[in-house]
Amino acid sequence: MFYSYATCGGTNAFDSAGDATCKCIAPPSPHPFVNASDATKVDAHTGGNDTSTPPKPIVTLYPLNYGFHNCVKQDYWLPPTCADATNKPKTDAPDWCGKKWCFVDKAACAYTGDDVPVASSYFKREGKTDVLFYSYKTCGETDTFTTGAVKLAMASTVAVAGYMML
Repeated sequence: MFYSYATCGGTNAFDSAGDATCKCIAPPSPHPFVNASDATKVDAHTGGNDTSTPPKPIVTLYPLNYGFHNCVKQDYWLPPTCADATNKPKTDAPDWCGKKWCFVDKAACAYTGDDVPVASSYFKREGKTDVLFYSYKTCGETDTFTTGAVKLAMASTVAVAGYMML
């Protein structure tokens, strides 16, 4: 089965794969962060509010395709920061929760300065090379996730999340 927005005179705003100079990527295969005991999940580190030393993990389940393929509001429906445990978006969620972004191939992007794709803090492992980079710019958004207080909070806290295949 196929669909066409053009047939109905519409514009496809759903399947946006990003700016032509910096396209969204597909998930790597195999995914480098697959959970060792459950191949349907992927380990991620997300910022949390735990300031103990060392930080205690916060386990959160995210979809396996999180951040890949299209420019969408990847975090809008996801707990704990942007939504509650029932995936209802929080009214007091940070600005970045409602912004579109995706993972991109940093080497293939033509962006410079503050627009250069950023290494994912969720998929960063100490002593390992960064493999996933995200961009809000490719999706026509301003990155407020890695700026200001959010950037400082991310640097000082670590939590563990698991991804779940939908």
